[in-house]
Amino acid sequence: MSLLTVGIGALPGEAAAVGVDYRTRGRQADEAIDLLRLLWAGGEQGVSFEGEFFRLNGVCSFPKPYESRPLPIHIGGSSLAAARRAGLRGDGYFPGGRLTAAQRAEQLAVARALAAECGRDSETFEYTRWGSFDLTEAQVQALGDESVTTGLSSRLRQSMSTSSGARSRSSPRDTGSAELPPCWPTSMTSSMATDALDRGMNRRLLQARHGPDGSASTPASIMSAST
Repeated sequence: MSLLTVGIGALPGEAAAVGVDYRTRGRQADEAIDLLRLLWAGGEQGVSFEGEFFRLNGVCSFPKPYESRPLPIHIGGSSLAAARRAGLRGDGYFPGGRLTAAQRAEQLAVARALAAECGRDSETFEYTRWGSFDLTEAQVQALGDESVTTGLSSRLRQSMSTSSGARSRSSPRDTGSAELPPCWPTSMTSSMATDALDRGMNRRLLQARHGPDGSASTPASIMSAST
């Protein structure tokens, strides 16, 4: 499953770094979400848009989401405002921050109630949480009990079990090549996949530069390791 998670940030410096007025970042994000969906749905003739922050005339956007299917947009955040944005515009909610289980449940209820008020099926409203390859069966079940959209596939569980056995026979800090398993859990985000790949790539580049024995390597070997 592919999805896009949108968060507006909590620090004024974040907004200033990208030239966004911190006071209006919420309204700008709302408009950007509407515009993204319009561009994804538009054809070669282009689309036009007139808003408070964005103005387009006859603009097309390619490539489209995979197989031209609607790309779910989950709203990330740790406030009731984020939960309301998820209910009004999102296909799901990704609660962040140091929320308690009770706070997460309250915010999810707010989001689903607003989704229902907007005429959408609150039962199909998705709920994602952080996950990792080290989740146990019990942890997966606990996330399911909290109404997280999906847990882990049987193929991923098998992959986790195999990798766990391998880790028990090696150094606990050995991350291997960070190859992705055959199935990817929908409760994990694309940033987590990128992070996993980056860790594996950095490890291979360090080995290419210095070699297993610490000796320097040639640029050609570095290029080979990074492709």
